[in-house]
Amino acid sequence: MAAGINHARGKILVTMDGDLQNDPADIPEFLKTIDEGYDIVVGWRYNRQDKLVTRKIPSKLANWLIGKVTGVPIQDNGCSLKAFRADLIKNIPLYSEMHRFIPAMTSLAGARLMEIKVRHHARKHGVSKYGLNRIYKVLLDLLVIKTIVSFAAQPLLWFSLLAVPAGVISFAMLVASIYQLFGPLSTFSVPIAGVGVLFAALTVILLLGGVLSELVYKTGDTRLDKLSFLTAERLQPKTQTR
Repeated sequence: MAAGINHARGKILVTMDGDLQNDPADIPEFLKTIDEGYDIVVGWRYNRQDKLVTRKIPSKLANWLIGKVTGVPIQDNGCSLKAFRADLIKNIPLYSEMHRFIPAMTSLAGARLMEIKVRHHARKHGVSKYGLNRIYKVLLDLLVIKTIVSFAAQPLLWFSLLAVPAGVISFAMLVASIYQLFGPLSTFSVPIAGVGVLFAALTVILLLGGVLSELVYKTGDTRLDKLSFLTAERLQPKTQTR
């Protein structure tokens, strides 16, 4: 999908699976909706012709969870039938299973979203490569998106908050070991001191990670900078369903 988007030359790009479970006859409706002023149009397989236990139920749960975490209430993030403005989608970094989170990622830049109902046919060609084994990949990518959404604006603050518990534990362990050494017992606990040093190192690593993230954020990804520029004059994120 990423390679196709990079090589495409049109002003409006449409993606869909090649097994014809999605109906190409729905594409004109996507183009019409884009012409109404939307940046992304997402398909919703409202009458999905797939297995209930292995496909439909996990999809329902995943879409609910994605909506809660990202704040973008899309009914069907997994539907590959989507239409995009090329200048928008070409500036979205895609990897792994991230195509499911395109609406959430673009909404951060103020893209206007619309979700429309599409037809869905029972599988006639090929074998599905999706199943319950994809759940952990989706959860990991969802964690990435949540991290981006939460940490993007103030990475140093968030890394500092993560460093606080490690710093407190380190301080307590080191104080305890020093007290034992100079106290009445005059003993030195290597395990306690070792744990204190390890947590102190973790605290420093988290703080340095926050500083590095702050520098990366301030410098910016050129694609995301361009994306923000392209959407600067658009309305705030607006998701509708019809």
